[in-house]
Amino acid sequence: MFTEPLPEHVQTRLHAFEEALVDLRTRRVRLEAIELPDAPGPDPADLARAAGRPDAPPELRAVGRAVAEGRASWDDVLAGRVDAAPEVGALFAASRERFAELWERGRAEDERLEDERRESGSHDAGTGRTEGDGRG
Repeated sequence: MFTEPLPEHVQTRLHAFEEALVDLRTRRVRLEAIELPDAPGPDPADLARAAGRPDAPPELRAVGRAVAEGRASWDDVLAGRVDAAPEVGALFAASRERFAELWERGRAEDERLEDERRESGSHDAGTGRTEGDGRG
């Protein structure tokens, strides 16, 4: 592939990359081997308490009223039965919107961090040289 040996600084970085890759693979294998117990699902009593809080989202408070009136149950909510009562459907719709908002905010933050990483990674640490500037 190459007709002449790679420069030492390239070999050093390649070796560091290969070591990091081996470490990543080892950690992945170890993580996959860990058996985690099943997490218990949400407790309907916790949902009822949350719906009764003054700072609860209005959609959750509305579901609490529907449950109190017998038009829906907390099991309906936990099972995702959005047709149990209009309030349950509204709660899930609001949750989707909030999730989409949080997802987009997270994606924007990831992009910002990646841009930052690219900008700071374009200089050799402590040398003041940029990669590929011919000073080596």
